[in-house]
Amino acid sequence: MTEKTKFLLQSIFLLTVLIFLNINCDSTGVKKGGIYSVINNDESYCIVKIISIADTVLEIELYPNKFSSRPKEISGIKLDPGLYNDSTVQGVLRFAISSKTFLEWTPERLN
Repeated sequence: MTEKTKFLLQSIFLLTVLIFLNINCDSTGVKKGGIYSVINNDESYCIVKIISIADTVLEIELYPNKFSSRPKEISGIKLDPGLYNDSTVQGVLRFAISSKTFLEWTPERLN
């Protein structure tokens, strides 16, 4: 294998890794598929899963589970697709949010 071929293969590998990291993480380190605990307005904590990342926009699932203290790990937690306080909303909420707003929720990764 020539030096030129080695360099080309290493460059392709590095570019592939960078593309993968860019697709699966945003610039803040939030990871696609990541499960996070976040703080609610009422000082309780809930669970959020990152579904997708596009630039600075995250698509998330917000679970109605509430915790009085921040969970430190996901094992043993059954994510409940039940009712929110507002009984007109049932199930997991799925919506888009800016990564800036998500960081204001002080997320801590659980997985």
